[in-house]
Amino acid sequence: MGNRIRRMTSAWLLIFLISLILTPFQAVAHDKEEDPDNVHYLEMTVEKPDETTVEIIGELKGGDSDAVSASGTWSFQLIKDGEPMGEAHRVPANGDADSLSAEASFNDLEPGVYKGEVHFSGTVVNLKGEETERHELTGVTDEIIIADPTAVHPGGITDGEDGEEPGPEGESPVGEDTDATGDKGDSNEESTEPLPIEVTVVPLDSEDAVQRTQVKGSLVVPEGVKVQGTWTFKATDKADGSTVDEKTESDVEGPEGTTQLDVTEAGEYVIEVSFEGSVDGGQVTGEGSFHYLLPEEPDAPYPGDEELKTGYSHKDGKHILQTTMLNAETAKGTWGIAFIHEKDIDHPDRAKGDYRPNHEGVMAEWEFDELKPGHYTGVAIFEGKADGEITALYEKFEFIVKEDGTITPGPDSGTPNHGGKLDPDEGKKAIADIIGGKMPDTAADQPTYMLYGGAATAAGLVLLGFVCRRKIFSPSGN
Repeated sequence: MGNRIRRMTSAWLLIFLISLILTPFQAVAHDKEEDPDNVHYLEMTVEKPDETTVEIIGELKGGDSDAVSASGTWSFQLIKDGEPMGEAHRVPANGDADSLSAEASFNDLEPGVYKGEVHFSGTVVNLKGEETERHELTGVTDEIIIADPTAVHPGGITDGEDGEEPGPEGESPVGEDTDATGDKGDSNEESTEPLPIEVTVVPLDSEDAVQRTQVKGSLVVPEGVKVQGTWTFKATDKADGSTVDEKTESDVEGPEGTTQLDVTEAGEYVIEVSFEGSVDGGQVTGEGSFHYLLPEEPDAPYPGDEELKTGYSHKDGKHILQTTMLNAETAKGTWGIAFIHEKDIDHPDRAKGDYRPNHEGVMAEWEFDELKPGHYTGVAIFEGKADGEITALYEKFEFIVKEDGTITPGPDSGTPNHGGKLDPDEGKKAIADIIGGKMPDTAADQPTYMLYGGAATAAGLVLLGFVCRRKIFSPSGN
């Protein structure tokens, strides 16, 4: 009888320990791997009711079961030249049907190039009545251009005043003397407001130091207009206001001008670019600036500190993925990439991918035909030598393809623990999976491994329970 009781007690102890240990890990694995209802992302739309007003709309998307409500806070921030424009617009999400989207309006904007940042912080309820864990989602719009209303129109056509119709291309409205900007008066008169210029600055360095600094100015004008004029580029030391270098490029055709400035010493500079000339025959000016920081010394790559980073673009009906190896000067080996649509996540053989054997360089690029809209997850692999050392690297990434083909990073892209090193043999196996048209094992979510770890822990605790049982139920009681 005593033996039977001991066996029953041991069996119940075993069942209790297994259920106690495995249940939390099963819940984690379910939430992260098996439940696409909890995967959401932001979709942003930009509208311009008039020439100086921008409306930004944010909407929650994703999940196999449609979301029905959201609770939390929406935040909208307009950004110009990398700096926030005033306070963010905050819109509460009160858990009703309209809370899945929100919008903010920005009025009386000055000419320039802007971007909108949308953030949602809160929870989502789907058709099943399930509430997700708290989301922290952020998205950034494409560039928003507010043009100077005095600037020329394509083809030199100007709007007539007092309801008058514009004349033929290049001519003034009937009965009025107007210049190419639509203003009355001398056709050579300059616009009262300068056009915005986008400024790009790139240091041209060698192994030893920065040799020159390349500066490019892009005049913000409609496509197809004829531009010709003089560009002036000036670098000023921000500390004392002294001019470091200044150059002028004359009779340049097209909306862009470039030069190289003698900016080589570490410090903080203001790069100013100006334009004076004509746009479709109308005299205009343009201005733009860029705050440029040249560090004391570029950090030298540390051996063994390499990592992969994938970027995305959409051009001419193609989606382009580009993986770069950071913190490395040379690389040679096999590169691979694979990704899968959210709807096919349970079918690894539906993954898209490509590979580059014996590829030399720290960057690999892949081109794919138009991808269908949706949320994708993927993995990039490198297996070979980096800076002369044998290594294997991986990066998990995600991106979103919108209805118009635009491709943007997913909400969790770039977060920590999304990449690292692999054993070289694992790298070879991952490449073989990609060649075979499957998602590599390295793309599996960490909760799976947590589940295995939980099972191992449970087994250890069961063994400990048996040891304790022997001590508790031994005849001596010791």
